[in-house]
Amino acid sequence: MENTPFFDTHHTPETNLLVFGTEEPPVEPIRFEIGPFEGMVEPDSGQLRYLRWNGMEVVRGIYATVRRDNWGTVVPKLYDFESQLTKEAFTCKFRAKHDQDAYRFEWTGTIRVTAEGEVEYVFDGSPLIDFKTARTGICLLHPLNVAGLKVEVEHADGPCESAQFPVLIQPDNPFSFIKSMTYEPVRGVEVRFEFEGILFEIEDQRNWSDNSFKTYCHPQSLGWPYPLEKGQEVRQVVRLKISNPSGEFDGSAAIEQMAKIPSLGTLVRGELGRGQLERLEGLVSHVQATEAGLTYAHRIDVPVFLRTQKATVPSVLSPRDGIILTPPEKSAELAAVGSGHRFAGSDGNFTELNRNRPKAEDCDGVAFAVNAQVHAFDSRTIVETGWTHGDCARTAKSFHPGQVIAGPIDLAQGRADARTGSLVALGFALASIRTLGEGGADYATFFDAETLLASPASLLFTLLRNAEPLADLRGEDPYWVMVTAKVGRSKRVLIANLMPERITVETGVHFGKLKVLDRRNVVQWRDFMSFTTAAATETLELDSHAFAVIDTDLE
Repeated sequence: MENTPFFDTHHTPETNLLVFGTEEPPVEPIRFEIGPFEGMVEPDSGQLRYLRWNGMEVVRGIYATVRRDNWGTVVPKLYDFESQLTKEAFTCKFRAKHDQDAYRFEWTGTIRVTAEGEVEYVFDGSPLIDFKTARTGICLLHPLNVAGLKVEVEHADGPCESAQFPVLIQPDNPFSFIKSMTYEPVRGVEVRFEFEGILFEIEDQRNWSDNSFKTYCHPQSLGWPYPLEKGQEVRQVVRLKISNPSGEFDGSAAIEQMAKIPSLGTLVRGELGRGQLERLEGLVSHVQATEAGLTYAHRIDVPVFLRTQKATVPSVLSPRDGIILTPPEKSAELAAVGSGHRFAGSDGNFTELNRNRPKAEDCDGVAFAVNAQVHAFDSRTIVETGWTHGDCARTAKSFHPGQVIAGPIDLAQGRADARTGSLVALGFALASIRTLGEGGADYATFFDAETLLASPASLLFTLLRNAEPLADLRGEDPYWVMVTAKVGRSKRVLIANLMPERITVETGVHFGKLKVLDRRNVVQWRDFMSFTTAAATETLELDSHAFAVIDTDLE
C-alpha cells in the first residue's frame, strides 16, 4: 500500500458531506519518516498515530485525554503547533487547552522519534481550577497484531510478570500497576514501553469494539473520580525503545479464509412508509425490531428478531422469528419462552455480554450491540472499529455454541451522525462484514432502517445479496479492506479505502469490469449499479474513502 498526498482536487460542501460526513475535509496530519519509523501526528488532536517500524505497526496511537468525573471527554484545542524533521529525529511540540464547564486544564505536548529506534511522548501540564476527573493523562494504544504475544510486565512493587496479550477478548483488565512492558514482535527484536509520572493499566478495548489494547494512566482500582488541584504539576511520559531497530519484518498482507457472509439486516424502530418497506424487501435478509416497529417489520417478509426486556413472545412471532432479551443477566428468564429463537443480548456494547455470559442451556444464541463512538469520536477511530467485530463474534462463539447476532451496529448509538450517510459508513460496514464472517457471526444488523436507506452502506446489501464468500481476501488494517464473493456466475471483489487520504492498493485482480464510487460521482451513489465500467487493473488508486467493485467471470 502506498499513501499519496491529501486533497489535490477541489471539494464542495455537498461532496464533503457524502465522502467524509462533514462539510469540511479533515485536517491533514503531519507525516514523517525517520530511520526505521514512519507515522503521523494530528495537529488538531496531538495524537501520534500508526507508528510503524520497518512496515510493522508498533503503536496504534498515543494521545492525552481529560475525562470528566462521569467519563465524558473534554475535547482540547491545540495551538502553537511546531514540527521539525532532521536526519536524527522527528520532533513536534504543541500547547493544548481543555476548557468546558467546570473542567479546565492546560498542557504542553512533546513528541520525539529518533532514527536509533526510540520514541517519547511527554504530557506536562496543570489544572487551571480544582476539579475531579475519571482520567487525565496519556493513553497508549497497541495494535491488535500483539494479540497472543508473550509480554514481560514490570509492576510498581518491582517484580516482573510473564503474561500474554489476549487472543480472545478478555472481560477484565489483563494486567495493572505497570511501570514497563516488553515483548518480541519478531525474533531478535525487543519492543519496550516505559512509563513515568504515574502508574498505568491495560484493558482489552475490543470489549467496546475499539481496534486496540489500551494502556492508560491511573489504574481504576485506585478509585475514580480523583481530585486535581489548581496549579498541581501533572507530568507523564511514555517511552518506546526498540532493540535492533534495523531488524527485518515481512510486512506482506495476510490472506485469510472467510467462513461466511452473515445475513445482513437492519433495525426497525417504528413506522415505515410503503416505499421504505418495498426497498427493504429487496435489500435485507432479516430485521431486528423494537416493540414500536414490530408491526412494520413483519411487512418485510424476512425473519424478525424482537429486541425486548420482557421474556414474552407476541403472537405475531412465527417459528422462524425470535426475541433478543436484554440485558444478558436476564438470560435465565428465556426458559419461559416456548417458541421462536431465543437470544440473550446487550443493548450497549459487547462488554456487557462478555462480562455476563449466559449459560448455553438458557438460550439458542447471543447478541451484542455495537457503538463505534465509546472512547473517541473521530472518523479514523470509527472506521478502525469495523476490524474488531469479528473478534467479538469469535469470543461469543467461545462461550456459547449457538448463533451470534451482531447489532444493531451503529456509528453513534442514540444520536444522529452525518457520517452514516457518507462513504465513511460504507467502509466501516465492509470491514465489519468481512471480520464478522471470519469470526463466525450469523447475523449482522446495521443502523436503523431509515438510516440504512439513506446511506451508501446499503449498496453492500445489494452487492452481496445471495453471495458466497471466496477465500482470496486482502487488505491492511486499518487502511483498506477487500471482500471477494461468488455472485451467480461472477466473482465480485469489493474494496474500500478506509482512510481520508488517497492510497494505492494491490488487489491481486488482473482483469474484470471496474466501478468506482468516490468524490467525483458520490452524489449519484444510488445509481451505482448502473455506473459505466472500466477495465480493472491489479494496482488500483483510490481517493479519500473511495469504494470499488470489480466483477469477473468465473471459469
